[in-house]
Amino acid sequence: MSSLEILKFKSPIMANPDEEEEESVVCNDIAFDLLENILSRLDAKSVKKCSDKGIIGISDHRVNIFCPLYYLWNPTTNESKKLPPLDFIEDKSYRLRGLGYDPLTNDFKVVVFTSQLKEGHKIGIYSSRSNSWKAITMPNLFPEFESVIVTPFMSMSINVNNFIHWSICYKNGNTSDDKDLEFSTGIVAFDISKEKFNLIKLPQVKKGNDGVDIAKIFGCLSMIYVDEDTVFHVWVMKNYGDSNSWILMANPEKGVLYNNIPCDFLEDILSRLDAKSLKRCECVSKSWLSMLRTPYFINLHLHRQLPRVVFLHKRNRRFDPTLSICNWENFVEISLHKFPFFEMNKPPLLLIMGSVNGVLCLLDLTCQMGYLWNPTINESKKLPFSPQLGRNRSILGLGYDPFTTDFKVVKVSSLDENGVVGPNNFKMGNQIGVYSLRSNSWKIITMPNIFSEVESYSTSDITINTHVGCSIVVNECIHWMICFGNTTDYKQSSLGIVSFDIKMEKFKLIKVPQIVKVSHARKLAKFSGCLSFVTMNEVQVVEIWVMKKYGDLDSWFKYLSINLLNLLPSRVGEYFPVGFLSNGILVISCTDSDNWYWYDTKSKRLESMGEIIGVSAFTTYAESTFKLKG
Repeated sequence: MSSLEILKFKSPIMANPDEEEEESVVCNDIAFDLLENILSRLDAKSVKKCSDKGIIGISDHRVNIFCPLYYLWNPTTNESKKLPPLDFIEDKSYRLRGLGYDPLTNDFKVVVFTSQLKEGHKIGIYSSRSNSWKAITMPNLFPEFESVIVTPFMSMSINVNNFIHWSICYKNGNTSDDKDLEFSTGIVAFDISKEKFNLIKLPQVKKGNDGVDIAKIFGCLSMIYVDEDTVFHVWVMKNYGDSNSWILMANPEKGVLYNNIPCDFLEDILSRLDAKSLKRCECVSKSWLSMLRTPYFINLHLHRQLPRVVFLHKRNRRFDPTLSICNWENFVEISLHKFPFFEMNKPPLLLIMGSVNGVLCLLDLTCQMGYLWNPTINESKKLPFSPQLGRNRSILGLGYDPFTTDFKVVKVSSLDENGVVGPNNFKMGNQIGVYSLRSNSWKIITMPNIFSEVESYSTSDITINTHVGCSIVVNECIHWMICFGNTTDYKQSSLGIVSFDIKMEKFKLIKVPQIVKVSHARKLAKFSGCLSFVTMNEVQVVEIWVMKKYGDLDSWFKYLSINLLNLLPSRVGEYFPVGFLSNGILVISCTDSDNWYWYDTKSKRLESMGEIIGVSAFTTYAESTFKLKG
């Protein structure tokens, strides 16, 4: 016996067939480990929805095993109450305990009695309203026997129909035959309001090693047992109190029957699971599969996932290119993935061009081919070739349109209106491809003149800043950092950010503060939902700029300035910022080694990640179940 025991387990309340039906989802044969994973994700509010009044009774045997202390506890409000001592039950045999609620008197009651169920034995009943115990006597529950041997199953009590229930097995005490079939199974029921006991007989079944358990299914008293072949059998008493109304509901192997869970509650539970567990949930039933594939649920699940970061490792002599997904708070590796869309004899040269809703956009520089990949569910898609765009040097960006639930890839080519490949990607008249995952096709649009408001510059002078790497999505717009101006005089160029509205499919230019030098630009970022960028000057001073109000050029402000030489005085080599995360962490890498660091700009804490070998790209990521194939 454990020193602490729960009197009343907070069992799931299933829909009562006599009550008005709510929209629900049928879910059969849930494996135990998956069910435990699901229920362990519940928050306090959801747990309370799964309980009877949200109160737990606990018995503490640590001081005296035969005279325990009793407590009532509401874990949602964290309120507890110690019950007064129960000293009039002198029998030191095992005691059965139960907790119930009387709706007529608005009173919680605790019932304690000895497991032998002998006629005339004292029963203790505690009332929370009076904060006291009273004694009643046990009636004769087995009138057909002169004496009876009772063995309780060590399961928790169940409340159904304002009765508390315990499962037992019993036999005639006058026989010496100890065969299993001589025992009968039954349920002792206690009427919470009338404070009376009675015996409910069960179907005669051959029990396995674990005996019989009781539960509440469809609002009905139910019995669950496992036979010798480890197969579950579920019996339900359709009409409470009628022993002839027991029906066999199911005997699913290695599963539990859980039906009629309200849709909103089920979505709330399942959206807290990891993607791997959700893949298993898709096999539970067709209704679950349909629900898990809806855009609403996929978005709900996405926004409840912890953010991650990904490192793209380039191919070396020993290993193919890989992608590692890490925790974004301590950068511990969670999983390592191989790319599913490349042959071994054709090593790619990859860049990460975008990361949205758990989907990565990659560009293979060796063939100028683009790919979409969800590493969580390991689904990938090679973007179709567009003859109009060709294979010229291009910049890609990835976005998601929530209005059409569609992923879009923007390909900014260097092909002008005459079909001539030029050095500039954002020149007016250049061919722009917009790929839709839903239609699996490209749409060609023409690059507008986004520099019309900038005086003294010709669009022919525009060039991409080579430091930017991955595009950033903020406010449902894709962003790239560029420098533009006189290409013959780099120092006279200006810094800007090109944005593409995913829904409207329109470009515009976002200016940055004029004091920011082009040569200092390093990385676009998204900080606390705001468009941001990182710069570093010649003496390794890093500055972080944030646009507080999207689209308002006057809202740019310098969030932070950090001197890496002072931050890393004893380290050898030159350091530069690799990324700035939304949680305020600056990721730093050394150019002379594979040493990486992260710096928490809020707590001023610096930590080493150790050596991370062969990193060619770095970005943020969120686990999701967005599918890329039909």
